Amino acid sequence: GSIDVSSKGYAAVSGTASGTSGGYPTGDGGGGAHYGVGGAGSSGGYAGGSPGYCTASDPATIGSGGGNGGYGSSGGGKGGGLGKINVSGVLTVNGSILGTGAGGADAGSGTGGGGGGGGAFNITSGSFLGTPSSINVSGGAGINGGGGGGGGCISILTDAPPSAGSV
Repeated sequence: GSIDVSSKGYAAVSGTASGTSGGYPTGDGGGGAHYGVGGAGSSGGYAGGSPGYCTASDPATIGSGGGNGGYGSSGGGKGGGLGKINVSGVLTVNGSILGTGAGGADAGSGTGGGGGGGGAFNITSGSFLGTPSSINVSGGAGINGGGGGGGGCISILTDAPPSAGSV
């Protein structure tokens, strides 16, 4: 099984630190930010979202959207969402925990949108067991020169250290 809040954050060109949209007709959008800053679009140097704003010790925010490509004003990826898990006893995870930002899309005539900023997870439990196959809050990739989204943040707090595997 999995817990997945990927692409559940801010829409393109929205949020606390969204990517800048590329100028018409040839600009590539910048990536959205979250914990990490978004990358700049390669054509025209349209800025990625900045500064990073997720608080790693207590994540409570969602990822910003990427900037649109210049031609057609589309293509920015949505940011990743926020997952909160609070378990007083044992939390066993044997699947995926995902909160990635969406990749940018083709905006026409060779321009591309920026990726959305990664999401966040705030996990608190008495103990954390299992073998997660993936814990991922990365930013989405830009396309056709669009900037990549900044990474998200994860906090895992337990009363006892994990007894198997690594986090």
